[in-house]
Amino acid sequence: RLLTLMTAKILDLLPLSNLQQSLSDLLSQKEALRTDHVFNAVYRERAVALMAGHMLQAENSVQQRLANRLLAAMNPSGRWTSTSDTGWSLLALGQYFSDLTAPANEVTGRVTVAGEGDQSFRFEPSAYETFEIDPMRLLANPHVEIVSDADFPLSYQMELTYPRLDFAEKGYSNGFKISKTIENTANSETIHVGDVVKVTVQFEADENNRNHHIVLDDPLPAGLVAINSALATEEPVGESDADDIRSRYWSDGYYRFIPNHFEMRDTRVVAFRDEIWGGPYQYSYYARAVCAGEFRVPPTKVQLMYTPEVCAYTPETRVEIVDQ
Repeated sequence: RLLTLMTAKILDLLPLSNLQQSLSDLLSQKEALRTDHVFNAVYRERAVALMAGHMLQAENSVQQRLANRLLAAMNPSGRWTSTSDTGWSLLALGQYFSDLTAPANEVTGRVTVAGEGDQSFRFEPSAYETFEIDPMRLLANPHVEIVSDADFPLSYQMELTYPRLDFAEKGYSNGFKISKTIENTANSETIHVGDVVKVTVQFEADENNRNHHIVLDDPLPAGLVAINSALATEEPVGESDADDIRSRYWSDGYYRFIPNHFEMRDTRVVAFRDEIWGGPYQYSYYARAVCAGEFRVPPTKVQLMYTPEVCAYTPETRVEIVDQ
């Protein structure tokens, strides 16, 4: 119905006052967010409501309320629930903010972290200010207060970047379980420069989760380089299962993780799949030892792209490669 009102405005089918009243009636109804399907654009209606309010010249307070509701739905990574949701939301917010006129007066205020150490700011409404926060103070007292004399909405963003050292030490599991092995194909416990190793990642997907848009990210230690046998310059490696249709999908008690798309990069192998069932999966590839030394093996990760908190990490390990 919101799109119908916008169409009526474009085609000049009804007086603007009638369309504004119809919009007001629609916005007064209780919002029902649908989350029953993974591809449902949950916040598209909020975005279209903002677009309609902007087009039909709703009161500034109404447009501001619609924009604030949409901004409040944005998750910490800067997106909404899906690519579609994010596209609609950015389109609506872009239209709204592009027509806002910045006030002439300077913005002044202060930022207080952990109840002490006020930092004052003063800038033009179209500008911004950046502050660095002492992480130890914030951890001791996680409270940030922003006070301003502005009589119009101010946008702010807080970023916290930190390493998960506990993941590296112990691994992590939330919705997945994951493990990784590196096996020398030369039937030797010792890996020599020039040897080809088989890297196998095994993970189990929770049957209670909606396992859509999965990414498997496997970093390589510095002494290994992934082998892409599709290149004419690379030798064929591994056994062929071309004559065994069943083995293409099931092997050694695991489903084969057959990616819809994969990338062999200099530092890692990344595989993507649109959807998987719950259960155990296995993904294998080959790599060549190219230099000697003891190397750090960073954690391997499996994750739902649009629900990144559903993930698992292997603990960090080390691998040794010796000269011939």
